[in-house]
Amino acid sequence: MALFSVLATCLGAEETLHFELRREGAVLTVLVLPQLKPSAAASDPALHAAREALHQPLVVRGTPAALDQELPAALARYGRQRAALRMEADGLAALETAVRQARQASQTKRAPCDPPESAPAEAVSQAGAATSQPAVDLTVNPDSLF
Repeated sequence: MALFSVLATCLGAEETLHFELRREGAVLTVLVLPQLKPSAAASDPALHAAREALHQPLVVRGTPAALDQELPAALARYGRQRAALRMEADGLAALETAVRQARQASQTKRAPCDPPESAPAEAVSQAGAATSQPAVDLTVNPDSLF
């Protein structure tokens, strides 16, 4: 796989990768640091965790010869893992948006329960009086324990 094809798998929409290469003796350290596009704060802990995981860098250490062999495979794994996390984060974000929209829709559809304006007040009070008395008189039964 070509280098830029591998790097492209590490990137999501509107994301940036920063590379840092450091030499310590004969060992090189490669740091790949993703920078994500800003997004709204997540109220869902799972979505927050997925977004935090997408910020995790990749660090690979080795000799130049070892990095020539291992870095492309490490970048490919990193890209696959980030793609799976992006899918999870996108799904959770869509779910969070749907829940928020459903709550807003249910709040706008709720109306206070008022009696119809066409019903006279006497009819409403008579209906309330009729339902407030029990339909059966339970004190007539001498065998009742209550």
